[in-house]
Amino acid sequence: QLRLKAGNVEIRFRKENGTPLLIKGAVLEPPFAGVLNAPADRDELTARSFLRDKRALLLIDDPDNELAWKLKQTDTFGRRHLRFAQLYQGLPVWPCELSVHLDPAGNVDLMDGAFVPTPAGVATKPVLTAEEAKQQAQRELPKSQDQAITPPELVIYGPLEGPPRLGWKFD
Repeated sequence: QLRLKAGNVEIRFRKENGTPLLIKGAVLEPPFAGVLNAPADRDELTARSFLRDKRALLLIDDPDNELAWKLKQTDTFGRRHLRFAQLYQGLPVWPCELSVHLDPAGNVDLMDGAFVPTPAGVATKPVLTAEEAKQQAQRELPKSQDQAITPPELVIYGPLEGPPRLGWKFD
């Protein structure tokens, strides 16, 4: 982990892939001040403005298309927490997510999470079909166990310590 502190902003980077695991400061992005179009969410617009502004630091080429808003929670202190899942060309990058946190006044003051740089150049067309991947996985299971396998989902596997790659995910 590498740490950088400049003024009131602290950034911690992952050694494995160079992405920030934390960006923290008093006001990293003020609340969105433009006109809201229904059903726009001011907090999402604030978070997205922050993510677009910091895309070079995040190593994410197109935050609007690569980060899908999943969840917004408000805690007992009035802070809002917006969780985003990473995507690449419409495929989930698994298990990559980040959160943007807003103070009660609506300012971004923290971003954290685990994600990979934009996985440019990763193939998005699988060599094996979902059924072939499922059959191959079943061959690897112990014969004594009757295992149910969830339906395969095509993902970009994004380990923090290695290069991302296309794969089938199932349990």
